[in-house]
Amino acid sequence: MSKKKGTDHDNVLARYIQTINTFPAPVNVRVTADNPLSCPEIIKQCVDLAVKEGFEYTSTNGFPYRGFVKAL
Repeated sequence: MSKKKGTDHDNVLARYIQTINTFPAPVNVRVTADNPLSCPEIIKQCVDLAVKEGFEYTSTNGFPYRGFVKAL
């Protein structure tokens, strides 16, 4: 694995913030590699709710293992 200057591969939060700063968007959705079965419709509903209600953070609960969504 190559390491870019200024990138801390052990600091997940720093990488997440760097990505948001590099690719700004009204809403950011976190989908991880250990969550390969993310449902696009659930993601859309989560994002739509966050935008409609003006929430800073929206997450799902009650889905099968690794079926959750986080919209920031």
